[in-house]
Amino acid sequence: DCIKKSGSCPSEATTTVVTFESDAYKGEYFFLGQSYMGDNLFRGSTAPNLDIRDFDISGHVNSGISRLDYTLKSYYTHTVYGAAVEGLFMPIRIVKYTRPCC
Repeated sequence: DCIKKSGSCPSEATTTVVTFESDAYKGEYFFLGQSYMGDNLFRGSTAPNLDIRDFDISGHVNSGISRLDYTLKSYYTHTVYGAAVEGLFMPIRIVKYTRPCC
C-alpha cells in the first residue's frame, strides 16, 4: 500500500483492517511493516467470523516510509477439532490521516 505524505507536519494515522473467517481457537502472527502487532488478534470479536480492528500507524507514516505492508503468518497447530492452519481473508484495509498542526 502506498503512503503519500507531504510537508513536515506530524500526522496521526490509523489503519482499519477488516478480516473474515476469524476464529478464537487458532492464531496468526500479524505485522504492519516490520512491527509485530500480536498473535491471534482476529478472533471474530465484531461478529461471528468477522473482525474490524484499528491500529495506530502514526509512527510508520511519520518515519517517512512510502509503503506499508500488511503481513499475516499462519501456523500449523493442533486444536480440539484436529490439525489446523488458519484460512484468514483480509481484503479490506483502510488508512485514515489527520494532520492536527496544519
